[in-house]
Amino acid sequence: MSMVTSALKRPITTVVVTLSLLIFAVLSAIKIPIDIFPKLNLPTIYVIESYGGMSPQQMEGFFQPVCKTSFCM
Repeated sequence: MSMVTSALKRPITTVVVTLSLLIFAVLSAIKIPIDIFPKLNLPTIYVIESYGGMSPQQMEGFFQPVCKTSFCM
């Protein structure tokens, strides 16, 4: 029996099933939490190198060209 034939033979059952699905959908849509500002995990890259005796400016000058060629293609 196809779906159309069974729906035409049992109209009350079809209406009840349709209304129950509609009510379930509305209740589910109401219960969905909506977050206006969701937490985003932005990607972060940490570069840790131990070069003793170098100042932060020297370290930046040393690693900046390497990072630009590696990550910025």
